[in-house]
Amino acid sequence: MVAEYYQSIATYILPYLKDRPESLQRNPNGINDAGYFHKDAGENAPNFIRSFAVYFESSKKEIDYIICNDKATLAYLNNLGCIELNPWHSTIDFPDNPDYMIIDIDPSEKNNFDQVIETANAFKKVLDKAGAKSFCKTSGSTGLHIYVPMKKKYGYEEVKKTLRFYSVRW
Repeated sequence: MVAEYYQSIATYILPYLKDRPESLQRNPNGINDAGYFHKDAGENAPNFIRSFAVYFESSKKEIDYIICNDKATLAYLNNLGCIELNPWHSTIDFPDNPDYMIIDIDPSEKNNFDQVIETANAFKKVLDKAGAKSFCKTSGSTGLHIYVPMKKKYGYEEVKKTLRFYSVRW
């Protein structure tokens, strides 16, 4: 059972979720279902659920993002069908300044995983030359993620500009 698994790893995963708003990928019918994204905690969320409100001018609406800092909230998310957790790259203390940038490298119909590795190694060389630390991990799907710590020093727009500079098109 998914909830039991997440409860068993809660001590390991909660520090990475702490104080980060969650964009929920819900799969209430299981992992093989396409699922859907859900952001707003909503008025039916239990009282113990902590949230972080963000007003969006484009929709003239406030979204209450769930904050997952404890095992009870983690179980609640799992019971909503959240198999995959998607925390923001920033925390509620500095919501506009991400802790890290992620470079997401996936194979396409024209490329294979060996080429993904080759691309990740090329990024590593460029980042090393620039003096930027970076860490690579599997994406949980078919590709790799390269994490580059930002130390909450730059805003999302600056980070996006940096990422566009390094952007690779296959």
